[in-house]
Amino acid sequence: AGTFTAPSGTMNLWGNFTQSGGTFTNNSGTVTFNNGANQTLNLASGTTFYNATTLKSTLSDNLLGYWKMDETTAGSTVADSSGNGNNGTPSGSAGANDKPQPSTDLPGTNFTDARSLDFDGTDDMVSLTGVSVGTTSTIAMWVKPIPSSDSFATLFSADASNGIYYRGASRKIALFGASAESTTLLTENAWTHIAIVNNAGSVTYYFNGVAGGTATSGPAYTATRIGNDSGSENFKGRLNDLRAYSRALTTAEIAAL
Repeated sequence: AGTFTAPSGTMNLWGNFTQSGGTFTNNSGTVTFNNGANQTLNLASGTTFYNATTLKSTLSDNLLGYWKMDETTAGSTVADSSGNGNNGTPSGSAGANDKPQPSTDLPGTNFTDARSLDFDGTDDMVSLTGVSVGTTSTIAMWVKPIPSSDSFATLFSADASNGIYYRGASRKIALFGASAESTTLLTENAWTHIAIVNNAGSVTYYFNGVAGGTATSGPAYTATRIGNDSGSENFKGRLNDLRAYSRALTTAEIAAL
């Protein structure tokens, strides 16, 4: 038994927190549970947290669309789990795949989605009826790019217009229509979580929860494409757990995705 002093900033917790002996000093920071499901907080008598929050509830707030990409077959629908009915329609007839294919290649441990979606970089695409993304928004997803020569590879965008793209040659992420691309580069053949936060036109790119570039003049757009568009701006690789929000997520929320 001894003394554990919480940081003055934010202490993120996964799993259970149990104090069975000694002293827990809560300090003046924030204790955050990154997943509210199946967690237990056991504290010795008289111990309190200064500010405890659970991100599970806030991560459902203001969702425009949530595509887990958990489909078991390459069927006719990529389901929207946000409750807004923005289901996608997969398509494709050439290349290695006949439309995007389910894959069990996932972003490492502690990942709850059972599958990802594989795009062959030829014509695989998911079409949306139109998701209106304003100048205050967050787009987040897991990305695993496979080397390709595409200058712009569609991730989530209007058809051949404003939205989120992977720059195959530079390995950067771009919110097309904004003043600048990311400064951080993606690693090919590896999973990276990206989030593009547009806060009233002020853009921050995040990579695995860490800021990796900023931009101004972040545009609004209506997203209708995932993975490809009418300009053959094809993405080659795998995508998973794509979320669109009508608000700017906090750094703590992004880290919890």
